[in-house]
Amino acid sequence: MAERKAKTDKPEQVTNSPVQGPVLAKPQSSTIDRKRDQHEQLVGLRDSLFKESMGVLRDAMRFTQIDPKLEQGLDPAFEKMERELGQEEAQVAYRTALFASLPSADAPIGLKLAANIAVGIMKANAAEKGGTHVLNVQKVVLSASALPQFEEREVENE
Repeated sequence: MAERKAKTDKPEQVTNSPVQGPVLAKPQSSTIDRKRDQHEQLVGLRDSLFKESMGVLRDAMRFTQIDPKLEQGLDPAFEKMERELGQEEAQVAYRTALFASLPSADAPIGLKLAANIAVGIMKANAAEKGGTHVLNVQKVVLSASALPQFEEREVENE
């Protein structure tokens, strides 16, 4: 019968092959380690997406500081943003704030998408940290008339 090899987390073993020289046996990673790595990658992606979405929302909330009727170079709010953020980031923040000042029908979908992503991640984090968990419980009531009736017999012991 064929024997099964047990999965172990032993260090690499070196064996000599007469044709190719030393061969390193790669230890097999366990399923738990792979799942943990995948979870860490997903958490990293979630955190970076949340940070980016909150940045867009932060820039959009600057719509109260700008004057949509003025050009970017003439608006004193843009100069203030340049001092705080730098040239490139100020341009992005000003453009985002300008779009946020538009009516909701004319605003780009990116603002709504950023808000939906941020809210969804916040809800998921809250649920993960101990929100209410749904427990499905069902009560079944059987009446006596629904149960089958069996004939009773006495059994004698020898």
